[in-house]
Amino acid sequence: MIKINNLNKYYFKKEERELHVVNNVNLELPSSGLVTILGASGSGKTTLLNIIGGLDKQDSGSITYDNAIFDKYSMKEIDEFRSKRIGYIFQNYLLLENYSVYNNLVIQLEVIDVLDPKEQRKRIEYALRCVGLLKFKNKKVKNLSGGQMQRVSIARALVKNCDIIIADEPTGNVDSENTIQIMNILKKISEKKLVLLVTHELNIARYYSDRIIQIKDGQIISDGKVVNKGNLNSQTDRKLYLKDYNNNETNIENLNVQFYFDDASTLSDIKIIVRNDTIYVQSNKNIVNLNESSIEVVNESYQDSVIEESKGFDFDTSWFVEPKELNKKQKFLSNIANGWTEYRNQSKGRIIFTIIFIILGIFMGSCFISLSNYVSVDYSNIVKEDLYIINNKDIEQSYPLPLYDIEIIKEANELGYVEEIVPIIPNNIMMLVLDNYITRKDIMIVGWEMPFNNSINIEYGRRPVNNEVVIGKQLADEIIEAHSLSAGSYERIINLEFNNYTISGIAEEDTNSIYLNPISVYGGYANFTRDDNFSIQSYHYYQDYVNIIDGNITDNNQIIVSSSYKKYYNLSVGMNVTINENNFVISGFYEDSKLVNLPNILTKNSSITGYSYNFNTLTTTETFINYKDVYLPDYEYEIVTGQKVKNNNECLANVNSGLKIGDRINNYVVVGLYKKNFNDGTVGNNFCFDSIVIGNGNTLLTEKTQAAFKFTSEAEEYFKEFDYNIVSLMDYQSNYVRKEHQSEQITVPIMFAVLLLLVVVLTYFSNRSKIIGEIQNIGVLRSIGKSKASIINQKIFYNIIQTSFSSVIGYAVAWVFYYYFANAFGAITNSTPDINVFMLILGIVIIYLINVFVGILPSVFLLKNTPSEIISKYDI
Repeated sequence: MIKINNLNKYYFKKEERELHVVNNVNLELPSSGLVTILGASGSGKTTLLNIIGGLDKQDSGSITYDNAIFDKYSMKEIDEFRSKRIGYIFQNYLLLENYSVYNNLVIQLEVIDVLDPKEQRKRIEYALRCVGLLKFKNKKVKNLSGGQMQRVSIARALVKNCDIIIADEPTGNVDSENTIQIMNILKKISEKKLVLLVTHELNIARYYSDRIIQIKDGQIISDGKVVNKGNLNSQTDRKLYLKDYNNNETNIENLNVQFYFDDASTLSDIKIIVRNDTIYVQSNKNIVNLNESSIEVVNESYQDSVIEESKGFDFDTSWFVEPKELNKKQKFLSNIANGWTEYRNQSKGRIIFTIIFIILGIFMGSCFISLSNYVSVDYSNIVKEDLYIINNKDIEQSYPLPLYDIEIIKEANELGYVEEIVPIIPNNIMMLVLDNYITRKDIMIVGWEMPFNNSINIEYGRRPVNNEVVIGKQLADEIIEAHSLSAGSYERIINLEFNNYTISGIAEEDTNSIYLNPISVYGGYANFTRDDNFSIQSYHYYQDYVNIIDGNITDNNQIIVSSSYKKYYNLSVGMNVTINENNFVISGFYEDSKLVNLPNILTKNSSITGYSYNFNTLTTTETFINYKDVYLPDYEYEIVTGQKVKNNNECLANVNSGLKIGDRINNYVVVGLYKKNFNDGTVGNNFCFDSIVIGNGNTLLTEKTQAAFKFTSEAEEYFKEFDYNIVSLMDYQSNYVRKEHQSEQITVPIMFAVLLLLVVVLTYFSNRSKIIGEIQNIGVLRSIGKSKASIINQKIFYNIIQTSFSSVIGYAVAWVFYYYFANAFGAITNSTPDINVFMLILGIVIIYLINVFVGILPSVFLLKNTPSEIISKYDI
């Protein structure tokens, strides 16, 4: 029983064009029977039917279904009620055309939680058998005729086993024969169910209805039972019912002619000629050869046929097994299955959306590759020891350390808050630019300079000209490793600037040598000077590194020479040379085992410093020494004479430097002479001869000092008084290096934000365009009772699946291309950076979030409308 009280519905309410489409309607409808709402187009009959069926909302009034009262439109409550209690048959069928007949009915059963495949198959096959379409169950709906589609929609209503069938103009788009079939089925259903029929065909209403409600301008103008069924005048053009025509028969010899005509027929001129068993007919009317047409001649009346067809239909749903309410897991799995079904059944035309989302995935890949490069900072060059600094917001941010207020440091040191001061002199930083790929490395590579001659075999590149050099393979390998290039990438370091030279080639020799162009560099001869890291050294300091290969050194007037000198200057044992006015005899030659091709002259016990030796002229030249000021901890040197550095203007000089106590060098006064200690405990008197010690870590800080410290536990409170904080040296450098790295790519975050916004906007409008094309499908699902939440969940899983097969693929392509293909084609000439796994995964997560939540917004906006409003959008 349905009760309708004071029902009202307006369009354009409170506007000048306001329409009162349902005007204060009151009705009581039975639990069974065929009730027809009759009225002209625009009378409000469809709107009233939609409100009764829960497809549209009323502005006021209430509807009571047995004990369920709806006085306000609650979409969730209405959906839950109508999904199980109300079935729908629409004039435009509202079927999913890309789905099969069977799957259309499966979807309807899933709406009411009938998920058991066996139960689904039984119900579907029974319903299709009732409407005569069982053999078409696997056929796609779009390949059916109009009448067949309408019978599918009837079967869809039957499988629900609902109490109420809403039929809105079910015969409006079918021919006369299908009209009879459809109405006969509905009439039979009405014996056990309530069928609410909307039509404007009076003869159908009178013939089939148990009750007719006429409506005009939104108001009921008549309501009554049908007593006189009347005549059904809807004739089919595909059958000729002979008993419904007037009959006249004429017998002629060898010819029997029967005439059938209706009351509206007019007699015509006709000629019939029979010759050789062929009949020729001529007339001023249209002539149809029944033998060649699809028109069937039936020897009965039309009314008898209707009654007979109606008797042949039966419907019983008492055996249907009612479904159990699904738990959360079952609903979850059902939504996944529906999302996959939607993805699988999308039309071929939707492939364009897959391509669009692949492109969006490539955009996202580009975004996160750029962001990965922005946040991935090389910290390999920072000092990682357990050292600390003091930091204040007013301190200049410098690399690697800030400049301090020296007096505060001195006072803290004197008060015992500083355990150790570690002066740090930063290494020279080379910026290597290779095909726009920039890397920073602290490079401390030593190469031994040798003259280039025709005996050098070049494996890569060419011989040096002007200020160019050829380098040995060992040195080339060191440069390759220092720049993190792939092993053996010799050609990639050609034309690289190295130690103020340009590399023009790589020699076959496995040496650490730099082969110079002697004409351009030395004016025609090789002159090894102190500035080029060459000196005449004591053999004892290298006895662990060299192997004498010819002769020996036994006397102070003897020297042994590097085999590299022998090779290039045709030297021999016994040759006399004069060095610093002292005569020496070459007594042998050596090769080094650890320092490749070290081009030094070795004496037995002493070192000859401050001079270079020219083998072309056999003369020595006094060289100018550039003294370097350095810091050395106490344990790294030994004072031979004099005293430690105590004041800012004092220094220590190497005993072999040629300096004396009291000499002034680099604005310092020499107060002592030192020897350098080696790790093995030996002392060298010539190593670092050109270095002066200007203080050790515990006694001296200058205004130029950049230092790190080891503090006592009480130091933190002390420095807080001066607004200083103790900061890890590693953290400080990391912060600085990160800022410096990111300042070089300042546009990356902006571009990332712009591209991300672009992807979001394109994702939204792409999905909006897609949803516009799917309004019919969504309208179908909503109309047959599928809830708003269920459709949104289905769309979420559909978007996840769509994303997995489109955007994620494009995203992966972008990363693979960047890290592999680009390197293979030479777009990146340095070693491939490590993949930032966090950024890679974050990008995938963001893609899913955008595609799922931004992609679902058009569906959410659409689903705010009632089912009838969605259908109207589709109709427009």
